[in-house]
Amino acid sequence: MRERGEQILAIYHSHPNSAEPVPSETDVRLAFYPSAVYLIVGFTAEGVGVLRAFHISERERRWTAAEFSIVE
Repeated sequence: MRERGEQILAIYHSHPNSAEPVPSETDVRLAFYPSAVYLIVGFTAEGVGVLRAFHISERERRWTAAEFSIVE
Protein backbone atom coordinates (compact mmCIF):
# COMPACT_ATOMS: atom_id res chain seq x y z
CA MET A 1 0.00 0.00 0.00
CA ARG A 2 2.74 2.47 0.92
CA GLU A 3 4.59 1.80 -2.33
CA ARG A 4 1.39 2.63 -4.26
CA GLY A 5 0.70 5.74 -2.19
CA GLU A 6 -2.48 4.25 -0.72
CA GLN A 7 -3.81 4.76 2.78
CA ILE A 8 -6.34 3.03 4.98
CA LEU A 9 -9.55 5.03 5.10
CA ALA A 10 -11.64 2.76 7.29
CA ILE A 11 -11.47 -0.45 9.28
CA TYR A 12 -14.57 -2.41 10.19
CA HIS A 13 -15.61 -5.26 12.43
CA SER A 14 -18.68 -6.37 14.36
CA HIS A 15 -19.92 -6.53 17.91
CA PRO A 16 -22.76 -8.97 17.18
CA ASN A 17 -24.22 -8.87 20.71
CA SER A 18 -24.54 -5.09 20.91
CA ALA A 19 -27.39 -2.93 19.61
CA GLU A 20 -25.31 0.18 20.42
CA PRO A 21 -21.74 -0.78 19.45
CA VAL A 22 -18.88 1.28 20.87
CA PRO A 23 -15.14 0.56 20.87
CA SER A 24 -14.04 -1.97 23.47
CA GLU A 25 -10.82 -1.70 25.47
CA THR A 26 -9.29 -4.17 23.01
CA ASP A 27 -10.43 -2.06 20.06
CA VAL A 28 -8.70 0.99 21.56
CA ARG A 29 -5.55 -0.95 22.44
CA LEU A 30 -5.26 -2.25 18.85
CA ALA A 31 -6.18 0.96 17.02
CA PHE A 32 -2.88 1.46 15.23
CA TYR A 33 -4.24 3.71 12.45
CA PRO A 34 -5.35 7.01 14.05
CA SER A 35 -6.25 8.57 10.69
CA ALA A 36 -8.67 5.75 9.83
CA VAL A 37 -12.35 5.71 10.68
CA TYR A 38 -13.31 2.62 12.65
CA LEU A 39 -16.71 1.22 11.70
CA ILE A 40 -18.40 -1.16 14.12
CA VAL A 41 -21.53 -3.09 13.23
CA GLY A 42 -23.85 -4.27 16.00
CA PHE A 43 -27.21 -6.01 15.88
CA THR A 44 -30.48 -5.46 17.69
CA ALA A 45 -32.36 -8.37 19.29
CA GLU A 46 -34.44 -8.47 16.09
CA GLY A 47 -31.31 -8.90 13.96
CA VAL A 48 -31.29 -5.40 12.49
CA GLY A 49 -27.80 -4.10 11.77
CA VAL A 50 -26.60 -0.94 13.52
CA LEU A 51 -23.55 0.87 12.11
CA ARG A 52 -21.46 3.30 14.17
CA ALA A 53 -18.25 5.14 13.24
CA PHE A 54 -15.40 6.27 15.49
CA HIS A 55 -12.03 7.95 15.55
CA ILE A 56 -9.86 5.92 17.92
CA SER A 57 -6.51 6.95 19.36
CA GLU A 58 -4.49 4.05 20.72
CA ARG A 59 -1.82 6.47 21.92
CA GLU A 60 -4.29 8.66 23.84
CA ARG A 61 -6.44 5.66 24.86
CA ARG A 62 -9.69 7.31 23.83
CA TRP A 63 -12.32 7.36 21.12
CA THR A 64 -14.87 9.80 19.75
CA ALA A 65 -17.89 9.26 17.55
CA ALA A 66 -17.43 10.14 13.88
CA GLU A 67 -20.11 11.46 11.57
CA PHE A 68 -20.85 9.48 8.44
CA SER A 69 -23.50 9.11 5.79
CA ILE A 70 -24.44 6.20 3.59
CA VAL A 71 -24.73 7.20 -0.05
CA GLU A 72 -26.33 4.98 -2.68
